[in-house]
Amino acid sequence: KPPLIKINAQTVLSLSTPVISNSTGTTNVEITTGVNQITAVQLELSFDPKVLTNVTITNGTFFNNPVSMFKKIDAANGRISYALGIGLGQKPVSGKGTLATISFTVAPNQTKETSITFSPKTVVAAQKELVFALKKSTGVTFIAK
Repeated sequence: KPPLIKINAQTVLSLSTPVISNSTGTTNVEITTGVNQITAVQLELSFDPKVLTNVTITNGTFFNNPVSMFKKIDAANGRISYALGIGLGQKPVSGKGTLATISFTVAPNQTKETSITFSPKTVVAAQKELVFALKKSTGVTFIAK
């Protein structure tokens, strides 16, 4: 099995500043690919399950008609595992856009700072099957209330 190769990794993932209203909120997973042609993304995110509840994740608009490979939200341990990518016959995608949207409810009586962060298991696959294109991922910290 050939080793995984990181070639010209330029893709950056980030989370937008959450918008919270009446204790429900959303944040977008934003992607900027640089020269990379993206075929799939595996998001591994963590959050404080005592602060954020009813967490869901849905497709964004970056991939046209994306294929969801798996989606698991571990509410007890505060983890999101979500993989999506292009369908068979679709061309790889580059540019900027919203990869996914995370929705959540802020638990009652919260006024503390909390974070949603990317774990090191987050992977971006580029055009060639064995190329990982993720250069940087940035989580978000905010006051949950």
